[in-house]
Amino acid sequence: MNLRFKLVLVFVLILLTTNHEPRTVFAASHSNSGTTSAQVLEQKPGTRPAAMGGAFAAIVDDSNAVTYNPAGLAYLTKTELQFNQNKYFSEVTSNYIGWVYPLDEMHARNVFDMGTLAGNVNFVDYGTIAGRDNSGNDSGEFGARDRVISLAYGKAFTTNFSIGIAGRQIVEEIAATKAHGYSFDAGVLFTNIMDTFNIGIAAQNLGDKITFDKEAAPLPTNYVVGTALNLFANRLTLAADLNKPVNDYYHWNFGSEFWLTNVLALRLGYDTKHDIGNGLSTGIGLSLQDFEFAFVPLSELAINYAYVPHGDLGVIHQIELVLKIGIE
Repeated sequence: MNLRFKLVLVFVLILLTTNHEPRTVFAASHSNSGTTSAQVLEQKPGTRPAAMGGAFAAIVDDSNAVTYNPAGLAYLTKTELQFNQNKYFSEVTSNYIGWVYPLDEMHARNVFDMGTLAGNVNFVDYGTIAGRDNSGNDSGEFGARDRVISLAYGKAFTTNFSIGIAGRQIVEEIAATKAHGYSFDAGVLFTNIMDTFNIGIAAQNLGDKITFDKEAAPLPTNYVVGTALNLFANRLTLAADLNKPVNDYYHWNFGSEFWLTNVLALRLGYDTKHDIGNGLSTGIGLSLQDFEFAFVPLSELAINYAYVPHGDLGVIHQIELVLKIGIE
């Protein structure tokens, strides 16, 4: 697949995903705003992508590929565990566990590369909510929580081209009412174009409507075209994603990551889809390579932090621990 074809493919997809309704400075909201279900799918839990403004569809070089573009799993060569906690507003918290398992020890006579499996579990707790009856009287407190379980697979077909798919189960619960649903993602990734440039294309949150208390609503489907440019021997990464959600106008995510030393990374991002706050985000990453602790050999131990302000609502703090197992 030559470069010209890849660029034409990206251009066509941008045309397909661009909103057909004109957007002006006076447009308050999209006509489909507030009509989708499973809003937990829009709260992507990854700390490193959050610090980079959500621009990650063409980077996807860790377990966050399950969420942003499963095609990126194809190039992961280490077993990986990720533990993430997000502190949202009020009492809302998210606890996330992700894993990656390359199938490099599995071979067949006619299939050498079996690809990579990955998955994650995300638990979101919205805390205690005060209940009211139809007259506005206190009816006691109740809880609300979501659970999302994902399973993904990625496979490379050349050294520069891979595809991936992901499926997930969604469970939403408010008091004694529950809703169940399923969604899936699909993506492709072109890497090392002219040695430094990646292009990622993904369709996220595809699937049927979810019925909650007799009300059915579609999933928050999103189409994204992402680019990433690696500079200075991969010390600096610049990324940009163009998104087209079904419930909003298209928007951009921009992100950067700079390795100040081989231990410390600085990250900065900007999300143009922000109703509250200025859209900026920042964070840091600490990485220890070929690290051994309690007789467990790790090719990398990383701690990532993201700071995402949301105006008067406050700040979202995200922190994660990443373990890549095995030293060559």
